Amino acid sequence: MPASSCGRTPSLTLPRLRGREGWGQSGHVLVLALIVATLSACGDTTAVFGGPGPFVREGNANSVEISFSGDISNAMPLARKHCAQYERVPRYAMGALDGAVFDCVRPGS
Repeated sequence: MPASSCGRTPSLTLPRLRGREGWGQSGHVLVLALIVATLSACGDTTAVFGGPGPFVREGNANSVEISFSGDISNAMPLARKHCAQYERVPRYAMGALDGAVFDCVRPGS
């Protein structure tokens, strides 16, 4: 039998549970605590709020383009690691829009 044939009109609202009327301030504190816990679980807060760290945009045995923000010294360790694959060392060549280009040169040249 349909619900309307029982003499009641179907309701589109949910019944209100007793004892849960006022989450109020404690609900806001709980949500804030969950957000903080989630962000702290991400690790380093500078990675969360400061943008991504340096990364290789493009590279080969002769050069590497590193994307980074801030000081160029943030990109140098990654350029060293990239050039070391080819038994070379990085030498700053030029700045890019949001990074830098390093030439990978043989040590001593």
